[in-house]
Amino acid sequence: MAFSTERRKDDTRKGNRNPYLADQANGLSLVANIVSGDKDLRAIQIDDIVDLIFSSCGHIRVTDEIQLSAQLKRLTERLKTPMRYKVLNGKSVIGVGGTFSAGKSSFLNSLLNDKSVLLPVAQTPSTSVSTYIMSGRDENITACNSFGREVKLNAEALQAISHDFREKHGLNLALYLDFVAVQSAAFPVNNVVLLDTPGFDNGVDIKNLGDKTRSQQALKSVDRLIWLVPARNATASAGENGEINFIKNLSKDLEVLLVISKCDVQREVYTAADPQNNYIVQKIRNDFVDNGINICGVIPYSTVDTDWPNGNSCKKQVIDFLQRTSRTSRTVSDIKGEINGIINSLRNDFYSSSNELEKQLNTIASQIDSAPNPLDIPSLIRLHGVLGSQFANIKFDKEIFENSVTKLNKWVSERLGA
Repeated sequence: MAFSTERRKDDTRKGNRNPYLADQANGLSLVANIVSGDKDLRAIQIDDIVDLIFSSCGHIRVTDEIQLSAQLKRLTERLKTPMRYKVLNGKSVIGVGGTFSAGKSSFLNSLLNDKSVLLPVAQTPSTSVSTYIMSGRDENITACNSFGREVKLNAEALQAISHDFREKHGLNLALYLDFVAVQSAAFPVNNVVLLDTPGFDNGVDIKNLGDKTRSQQALKSVDRLIWLVPARNATASAGENGEINFIKNLSKDLEVLLVISKCDVQREVYTAADPQNNYIVQKIRNDFVDNGINICGVIPYSTVDTDWPNGNSCKKQVIDFLQRTSRTSRTVSDIKGEINGIINSLRNDFYSSSNELEKQLNTIASQIDSAPNPLDIPSLIRLHGVLGSQFANIKFDKEIFENSVTKLNKWVSERLGA
């Protein structure tokens, strides 16, 4: 989409004070800063290497294959760019998700409690960018563009990355950004990073399928998930394109904290003596639990009244959850150790499968030599041939596996500077 050179006549009349939205030259400068760089092909290739590692296990029985694959992809995702590694090293990552208009940005801004650094809320799904929010000594905003290059932003530039920028300048900046990292001294918990992801519609709107995919890909790298459901919905969306199926496709047994958002506009919840046990809150919770989602807690929430309900602040409940999670943060050695653990588990599965086949081949060979009935020998020979072919396939696959692991280890070492 071309950058629009037409200055909007209503910018001044609307009192738009954001320089990147009100001034075409400033907007063009921001675009030039964001889109520069060359694509890091090595970051893309690691996905193919991980896929090859698991596809090479096609002839063996793998213990918890889906879980191991998701875990390895989650770990390599953290190392894809130097900036992502720097942001996430030694920290637990908690994803924040929900359908479009669930109130994620307002929820995060209420936790951030820093008016100098606010996340954009005037967004459509297709203008959203995955954003990491964390504690820092100073306010700092850095973007990582789609080429893996770091781009320094100020608060006004962060606000400009929204639907308004596309409306005014005809360009969707989200298409050129991998993620944004926001550091703030006001963030209440150390060693925890919140990952705000693009929302998505429950329908099958082709225009928003890419955003749903981007959101799902980003959330596959998290340790836990906070999922927002507006109280007014009174239910969770099921079906193939619903949020329940979306979460199921992230990771097996992923712990999910349900936040029932916008409770202040749902009178039945907001005025309840015990909002936690209100029938709407319980109905939403049961929708997730009954569909196999691992719910570790439910918090009714209001961004306009974070001290609600009286004596049991919803904001404090969320912060307590973040603090409990901060105790499980990862270090570099943890990441390398987890990757090695996954690889060793797969190696053990190779050994077990080939060892079992080898024993069967020896047994059949012995039966062929000592068969009392010569008529049984042709069948035994055919069976020996089938098992021999399987054994050869596993041996061939093991070579592919080890070659892929060598490439993986080299890539990890390069990313960690080892």
